[in-house]
Amino acid sequence: MRSLIVLSLCLSTALAFAPSRAEEELPWFDMEKCGICSHMLVEEGMLEHMTWNHYPFAAGMFTVTTVAPDYAAAYKTACAKMEEAGEKLAKGDEMYLCGHCSSHGHLMMGGAKAESFQTEAGELTTFSSTDPEVIARIHAHVEKTKAAMAEMEAGSSAE
Repeated sequence: MRSLIVLSLCLSTALAFAPSRAEEELPWFDMEKCGICSHMLVEEGMLEHMTWNHYPFAAGMFTVTTVAPDYAAAYKTACAKMEEAGEKLAKGDEMYLCGHCSSHGHLMMGGAKAESFQTEAGELTTFSSTDPEVIARIHAHVEKTKAAMAEMEAGSSAE
């Protein structure tokens, strides 16, 4: 999706000028406070009607997002709002970012290339590089994302 690429570029621009905070210090996901991903909570029930899976491959990672048809419009709206927030960051506005969103920006600053493609049910996004160090960082991002998602799922099933 064009918005993810623009958002990543905005994040990388903003993070280049932001004080450096290690992603390890931040909650990996903080959807209530993060200035970017908090927009995913705007439509009640949307998160429960979408999937978001991350997979490493030799040159980086790909993310497959699927959204139930009844929530497709809400997803597009959330993506547009995330893009707007990224543009504000690029203009110098300060906002809190979770570790995941901060990591995306740092990957882009480190040379990762993002591409996004629309699918019938959502989108496919890739982050890739030819630099082995950047690829290792992308793979670490995937593993940390998968672990954080498993923690969230375990927490929600315990309720």
